[in-house]
This record gives sequence, C-alpha cells and structure tokens, in this order.
Amino acid sequence: MKLGVLGGTGQEGRGIALRLAEAGFEVLVGSRSRTRATGTASELNSIRGGKTGIRGALNLEVATQSRVLFVAAPFAGAAELVFSCAPHVAPETTWVDVTVPVVFDARRIKMAPLEAGSGSEQLAAGLPDPGALVAALKTVPARLLGELAVPLDCDVFVCGNSGRRKREVARVLSRWPGVRTVDAGQLDAARTLERMSALLIGINRRYRVHESRFRVVGL
Repeated sequence: MKLGVLGGTGQEGRGIALRLAEAGFEVLVGSRSRTRATGTASELNSIRGGKTGIRGALNLEVATQSRVLFVAAPFAGAAELVFSCAPHVAPETTWVDVTVPVVFDARRIKMAPLEAGSGSEQLAAGLPDPGALVAALKTVPARLLGELAVPLDCDVFVCGNSGRRKREVARVLSRWPGVRTVDAGQLDAARTLERMSALLIGINRRYRVHESRFRVVGL
C-alpha cells in the first residue's frame, strides 16, 4: 500500500515518513518544491541505510497516488493544502490529520481561533466526504518521530466518524514499534486531543524535556 505525507519535508513529516517506511510501506513525501521533496526523500533513505522506500514528489502528485494521506504541514497552511488537493483525490483515500492548531503568545501556548470545534473538524468540513478524515498522532512529539532507534512507547489516539477508516489508520500505525492505538471515538474528540498536545508542550517547557507523551493504564 502506498502512503503519502503532504507537507512532508518538515520535522513531523520527515519522522512520519521514516516510521512508515521502516514499517514496510512505500512512502511518498510531498512538498510545494519538487527539488525539496526529492532531496528530503534522499536524506531519509540515507538515514535508513540506503534503502529506497521513500520518494519525493509535488504535494498534488502525492495526493493522487496515495491510499492514505498524512497531513503534516503546519496548521496555518494545512487547510489551503488539503482543499487544493481534495478535488483530485480518489474517494477511497483516507486523510490523516496530525496537525495541532496552537499559537505562541509571549511564550504562552494558546489554541488558534477556529471556525469549527477542532482543527480536524475544520479540515474535514472542506472535503467532499468529511468522514474520510481521521485524526491521529496529535499527542506524539514530532522530534521523537525521527529517532528511529527509540521506540515510541506510547498510545496513539485515533478518532474519526468512519469506523472503517479508523481501523485502516490503526492497522498502519500499529506496525510502529512501541505503539498501541486507542480508538478515541468520533472526530469531535480531536478537540480534546489538540488540547492534550498543548498540555504536553507546556509540560515539556516547564520540565525542560522534549519527549513527554501519553499512555493509558488499565486498558
């Protein structure tokens, strides 16, 4: 199965691409610049010891060729990216929103103003089929994703309005070492997950760490 990462040249997108490729998937990394996309893919393949499972392409090319699309661009630009690609994407494609709509004001962390209850709901509303979007990986540190030698050792919360699409995303992510996926319910649960991410950012700053994350005990 071919998977794509839109806006995949940033820290989070690179980490997702690495983890997906190491799990045995063919991965496309997208960018507005073909040169940047192919360069990033080459760097990531080098990190993996010269393997060739990651390729770079323009975002639109990635969107039209992937069965599952991870949206890894910063939230400020995610809507424009998603909405420009959406008309060209096959109906069976599943979108995975990993973005978190936070802003930093005088070193304080705040949620960005939204038209919908969460960033994921806002992105879903602009798709031909809003049920095609699943939220996941919102509480996993971007920095940790790129450290392949370190198991993630955490729960990944997955929410969405389509049970089939949630299961599809869970099957993909469950192949990552140290990951257990947890069904967090309907897409409106992203409102909580995005605030949990903001909470982690604050904890990391206060304790001067970078890799705090969640594990549900008793489950």
